[in-house]
Amino acid sequence: MDAWHRIGIGNRLGQMNVPVLNCHRHGRYRVIPPSNALKLVNAIPGAWLAQFNGGGHAFMARYPRPLADLVNSLLELG
Repeated sequence: MDAWHRIGIGNRLGQMNVPVLNCHRHGRYRVIPPSNALKLVNAIPGAWLAQFNGGGHAFMARYPRPLADLVNSLLELG
């Protein structure tokens, strides 16, 4: 996240006007800190944050139906 701001991308997140669903593992995660997910959601207008228990990068395989439902809900809002 800090690198994004150094090169100017982070400053443009507030200009996004597309649906954004940020999915992240709930709790401690060594690869990507949960604080990054919150920073993104707070920087992008209307962004959604979904947190999943466990699964790491493979949470999509562990929670396919809940994830699909979230994506469909976001797309319905357009």
